[in-house]
Amino acid sequence: LHRRKALALLAYLAAKSTTHQRDSLTTLLWPETDRSTARANLRRTLSTLTRSLGHEHFEIDRESARLRINAGAVVDLVEFDRLLSSGRCRWQADKECPDAGSLTDLSTAAEWIRGSFLAGFGVADSVFFDDWQMFQRQSVNRDVADLLARLTGGYRRLGDFDRALEFAHRWVAQDPLHGEANKHLMHLLVETNQSAAALHHYRVYERLLEDELGVPPEADVTETFEAIRAGRLSPILDATTHTRLGQPLPAAFDAVGERPNNLPRQMTSFIGRREEISAVRHLLCDEPGCRLVTLVGAGGVGKTRLAIAAGEAVVDHFADGVYFVSLVGIEHAPFVPTAIAEALCMRISAASDVTTQLRTFLCNK
Repeated sequence: LHRRKALALLAYLAAKSTTHQRDSLTTLLWPETDRSTARANLRRTLSTLTRSLGHEHFEIDRESARLRINAGAVVDLVEFDRLLSSGRCRWQADKECPDAGSLTDLSTAAEWIRGSFLAGFGVADSVFFDDWQMFQRQSVNRDVADLLARLTGGYRRLGDFDRALEFAHRWVAQDPLHGEANKHLMHLLVETNQSAAALHHYRVYERLLEDELGVPPEADVTETFEAIRAGRLSPILDATTHTRLGQPLPAAFDAVGERPNNLPRQMTSFIGRREEISAVRHLLCDEPGCRLVTLVGAGGVGKTRLAIAAGEAVVDHFADGVYFVSLVGIEHAPFVPTAIAEALCMRISAASDVTTQLRTFLCNK
């Protein structure tokens, strides 16, 4: 495919495998073009795609278009989402000691990751496509961070320190400034009898923060460094022979809080917004009449990140947990209950509609 718009359209259809109205696709890719010309451009671009990939991969009519994922096409993002969802549901069922099945799904999901979403790609005159690409990249990055955190903690808890270190290094490489990732890598280095490497890693992290942000490491990361330097953290595995040294296995790196939740791990530390988080916490926890808080702001100002931070702040307040439900790709209201049910890892029966099942599931929570 030699045309940039054809690549952009294919990426959009592959990442959002629902039916799209032609007018929404023309707005996405030709926002400054009149409707007639834009629809002609779309018609030619769809023709290019069908000639290149084959008509069997598409469902196209006069008003809509869709990529048929189940027609032999394999999409990395679709496979990643499927495996991540499966692994999360298994993990949630047995959070204290994740089973090998959940880790297998999650580690297979990690094999689909090849850098950032559409890295290096852009369309010069399509601001709406650029916005979609940016938000999609942020969403995928959050999922990848959550995935690598779970794999690090899960394999560490099972005593597979080689795999735990592998994913801890990937987690740090994903975001070198992430305090939690760096702290967990330092713990693993100590536990595999590599205390000198852990101390060196802290110094590198300290310099990087100073150079990039002009701030010191977070207090808990510094406390870990001091504990290593004082010899208060002990090795569990001999790094040369890979034999146990008699120390008990550590607890897994749990998800945020003690209560059930699926809050995405964040790529970077959340700085500022303390007043806003405090206000949201007050509304959710201390105002009995408040059932809904809506965050309003321009695109890209950080509403999703603030919502997740607020969820972390209140997670221990709700006995049945706090859940993040992404509506990215949901274009019609009837699909919202299904998105909620999937986030809650509900088992959906075909015997009744999803909304009824969701109401029954949540009524005492």
